[in-house]
Amino acid sequence: DEKEPLLLLYPSPDALPLEKVLQSMDVAKHETVNILVLDATWKYAREMDRANTLNDQYPTKMIRVKLDPSDKHLPTTFRPRRFDIRTPPSPDHLSTAECIAWAVSRIENNSALYEILLKPLDCMVTKWKSFSTKKQKTNHKIK
Repeated sequence: DEKEPLLLLYPSPDALPLEKVLQSMDVAKHETVNILVLDATWKYAREMDRANTLNDQYPTKMIRVKLDPSDKHLPTTFRPRRFDIRTPPSPDHLSTAECIAWAVSRIENNSALYEILLKPLDCMVTKWKSFSTKKQKTNHKIK
């Protein structure tokens, strides 16, 4: 629905802080707030954004938003590098799941959603690390 806000959650130079956008729009008056995310590696997400921008593929009424780690509305349980399977380009880079959880919890004004939405990510990271630990132990025994 074109009447409902569409937010592109991507830290481009022209993106506005999510908090600033939420303050300027009355979220309660909207039945839906649509969030568009570019789910890819950081490098490929940058390439997708560039291509979509150059080819004029984004909707005209889309609002570019970014998350600000210095934001006073940062989730209380926020941990930098929660998704520590890959090394981000900077400490401010977050995984897609972390960004979605943060944005949804702020739009819904429900901080508990942040942890609920990140449980699958935490389970995946724990499982990944267990495989890595098992592999190291196996390699150590072989030597």
